[in-house]
Amino acid sequence: MNIWLIWLLIAVIMFILEIFTPGFFAACLGIAAAINSIIILIIPGISYILQIIIFSILSILSFILIRPFVMKYLYKNDKDKKTNADGLIGKKGKIIKSINPSEYGALKIYGDEFIALSEDGTPIEAGTEVEIVKLDGIKVIVKKVD
Repeated sequence: MNIWLIWLLIAVIMFILEIFTPGFFAACLGIAAAINSIIILIIPGISYILQIIIFSILSILSFILIRPFVMKYLYKNDKDKKTNADGLIGKKGKIIKSINPSEYGALKIYGDEFIALSEDGTPIEAGTEVEIVKLDGIKVIVKKVD
């Protein structure tokens, strides 16, 4: 079997592994192995030591030059996505129990009820549409929607 085919097989295996691992790590090795395969096909007779050196250099270059670019555009929204309770901030709902300065009110959003407080301490009547501005434990702090 030709050695360039072995490097190509390594590249394919790395690309398959990338499907199951996050972070574009295995793909960088796959890119290096694929380029190494092409180099060996173009220049036959390269020693095994030199092949490994070329693969190592290509891997490092792939990590330095390609991976940051791919991570920036492939995973660009991961940090901006809010999950769990933080996903409620900015959402709108209706007050189902009036909020007064002396007592908590209640907010219904997505079929769930939450204890609600006014952001500025002003009363908010039942039926008013509000926006969640922050969370305080199990309470939501809301403001009226203009």
